Amino acid sequence: MFAKIIQKWNIIKSDWDEYKKLRHAAGCAWRKLEGLRKKITHLYFADDTAPQSRCIRSKLLEVPKNIAQDSVFDSRGVTLYEVRHYCPHFKEEKDTGKVTPCAEKNCPYYMANCEYAAAVEEYEAAQNNRRAFWRRDKSNTK
Repeated sequence: MFAKIIQKWNIIKSDWDEYKKLRHAAGCAWRKLEGLRKKITHLYFADDTAPQSRCIRSKLLEVPKNIAQDSVFDSRGVTLYEVRHYCPHFKEEKDTGKVTPCAEKNCPYYMANCEYAAAVEEYEAAQNNRRAFWRRDKSNTK
C-alpha cells in the first residue's frame, strides 16, 4: 500500500517537474519575443515630429482628466493612450498574432523583423507544448 502511494507521488512529482520545464521554456520564449518586439518598435509622444521608420510605431497620447473622481484616485491628472501604426510591409494576423517575415529586403529593420517572426513561431510552439502537456496528462489519468 505504502509503495503504491510512493509510486503515485513520484509520478506526480515527475509530471510537475516536466511541466515546470515547459512553463520555463514558454516564459523564456515570451521574454525573447518582447525583446525583439522592442527592436522593431519606435515609441514616441504626440508632440514628436518625425518618428523613425520601423515596423511598428507607437504614439503615446496624453489625455487630460476632467472628472474630479479620476483626479482623486489618480493624481497624475492625465491618461496615456497608445496608438499603433504599422509599416505596410508588416504582416501580423489580428486573430492569431502570427507574423510573416517582411518581404522588403532593403529595409534597415529587415533582419530584426525576420528574427521577430521566428520568435513568434518559437513562442507559439512553446505555448502549444505547454497546453498539450495538460491535455495529454488528463487523458492518461482517466
